[in-house]
Amino acid sequence: MQTIARSVFSAVVVASVLAAPHVAAQDVTVHTTSTVRFLGGFGRLMSIAARFGGQKLNEPIAGATYISGHKLRTDNGTDASIVDLDAERITNLDNKAKTYTTMTFAEMTAMIRSMGDSLKAASNQAAADGKKAGEKGEVDMKWQVKVDRPGERAKIAGTDAERVFMTITTTANVTPEGEQTQEAGSMVMLVDEWVSKDAAQAGAMKEFERVYIEKLGRQFQATAKSLDAAFSTNPQMKEGFVAAAKERQKVGGVSMRSTTYVSFVPAGMAFDRQLALNEASSAPPAEAEEKKGGLRGMMKGLKKMADDANKNEEKPAGPPKQSTMMTVKTEVGRIETGRIDPSMFAPPAGYKEVKMRDK
Repeated sequence: MQTIARSVFSAVVVASVLAAPHVAAQDVTVHTTSTVRFLGGFGRLMSIAARFGGQKLNEPIAGATYISGHKLRTDNGTDASIVDLDAERITNLDNKAKTYTTMTFAEMTAMIRSMGDSLKAASNQAAADGKKAGEKGEVDMKWQVKVDRPGERAKIAGTDAERVFMTITTTANVTPEGEQTQEAGSMVMLVDEWVSKDAAQAGAMKEFERVYIEKLGRQFQATAKSLDAAFSTNPQMKEGFVAAAKERQKVGGVSMRSTTYVSFVPAGMAFDRQLALNEASSAPPAEAEEKKGGLRGMMKGLKKMADDANKNEEKPAGPPKQSTMMTVKTEVGRIETGRIDPSMFAPPAGYKEVKMRDK
């Protein structure tokens, strides 16, 4: 399942690379650092679960993207994905297990169509189950996309970049049978991004994107119809994705630094961007609250969460407030130009192939 998800994610990321000013394409290596942070009570729970599984949160993960002609490789921690446009194939590497899986473009599009059909079937079944259970009323999801360019500029990895904010707000309105429509609150995704239009990787990414769209354009026409069916029960969701993509395309350039904030806003309140930025920057890493690992550490952490919940119940409930659940930050550290060894775009010697059905 993880391998399939990585394949689809890699394809979507590459397909969404936006147009940039033409620069002579050349081999480029882009080194990045990514950090995922979970905040608040949810952060403590995620931290405990991660430590119990032998993992750590809130620690930077070094990554790199290699672009050479029609080949692109992305390394992220112990995993890597390789997209070969000439061979029309995506390869995923598990460097820890020393295994790899492959998927052709045709197989990928077939899988996405199948996923779309499954989503539609699940949605129809859920609606039918709701009617059997006597559920009545409607839920309407609305999207709003806003872009703000405050005019700030900075040098990132030696490249001039402009700061751009994109705010994607999803609001849920609930209408119980026989009652007035009520707002249930909203989830806001704030993307704080620094983009560059003259970075060294811009030309290589533009050429790669051109060929990628050319290769997959016809196959994705059929796939798009399947995804349309999946969105049929809530077309506003698709409209939100399309609107966000169009707004990002207007900005152009390539991302040099990006921080995404996922926040929840109570009904009747407007999203406060500065509050989200301040909350994430001042909140201590959730893992710092409990450093002991193993079962004892997990149980102690769970007890602390229960005690905190009991304390909160004893206090008068205060007014609801905006809260940020998680942040994801990725930043370019340095950019290198020069020939990349072709072996970087193939599974290393000694790696064992694992079929997708075995994952």
